[in-house]
Amino acid sequence: MNAQARLKEAQEDLLRTLLRPTDAWAGHPPPAGLQAQAGIEGGVARGVQAYRLNSQVLADKVLAQTFPRLRAGLGEDSFAAMAASFWRQHPPARGDLGVWGQVLPEFLAERGVEAWWVDLARLEWAAHGLERARDDVFDAASLRLLSAAPPADFTLCLRAGSRVLSVHAGAWQRWQAPLWSDPSEEDEADQLSILLWRPQWKAELMQLPAAEAAFMLALLQGRSLEAALQDAELGTAGAEPLDFAAWLQKALQLGWLVAARSLISG
Repeated sequence: MNAQARLKEAQEDLLRTLLRPTDAWAGHPPPAGLQAQAGIEGGVARGVQAYRLNSQVLADKVLAQTFPRLRAGLGEDSFAAMAASFWRQHPPARGDLGVWGQVLPEFLAERGVEAWWVDLARLEWAAHGLERARDDVFDAASLRLLSAAPPADFTLCLRAGSRVLSVHAGAWQRWQAPLWSDPSEEDEADQLSILLWRPQWKAELMQLPAAEAAFMLALLQGRSLEAALQDAELGTAGAEPLDFAAWLQKALQLGWLVAARSLISG
C-alpha cells in the first residue's frame, strides 16, 4: 500500500471514530497510529472526544444559520441534539459547509417528525440555496418572441434558482409568524403552493393560486408557453383561471421573468 492509500485509510478510520455514537465509544480502540500531544490528560481518547465535541458545536452553528425558523420551533437544546445526530448520520462531504444540510428534511421525515416541520425545513433549505444561486441578467430583447413566435415555439425563463414548492399550510404559517405557535389541525393538513425567487440578494417567498403555480411549474420544467398555459387551465380545478396578461405584468414588476427562449433548433 502506497503512502497516499495509507493516508486515505487513516483519514477514513478517524472519521468512523468521530462519527461513532458516544455510547459506542467504549470497547473500540482509537485509530491506529493516532497519537496525542505530550501532556494531554486522557491521551488519544480525550483528543478524539474534543474533536467530536467541536464537530457537534460546528454542526449546530452551521445548521442554525440555514434553518433559523426550525431552530426557533424546536428550541436551542433540541436543535443542537438533532444537529449532532444529523452530523453523525450525514457528515459533510465537501469543505464548503454552505452546501451541507440538503437531506435534513428527509432526515426529519425518517424520524417521524410531523410533515409541516419537514416542509418548513424544505422551505428554509430552498431559500438558502436560492441565495447562493448565480445572478441573472434580464434579457428584454428576447421578449420579442411573445409577439413574433407561436407560443408552442418558445418558453419563458424564470430567474435562476426559482422554485415552486407544495407545502403544508402550517409550514408557511411558521415561515411568516414572528412568534412561534403550534399550527392548527387545519393548517397542518392544507397544502399550499409557494414560489421562491431572488430578485436581488435575498430570497423572496409568495403563496401562489393554483393556476399560477401550475403555469410557473411548467415553465421551470422548460415546457413551452403553450404547454404551460394548458397546465394552468388543467390546474385551476374550479379556482380562479390564469390571466396571462396580468401574470406577465406582475412577473416583470417582481423580477420573476428574465428572458424568453426559442425551442426551435437552428
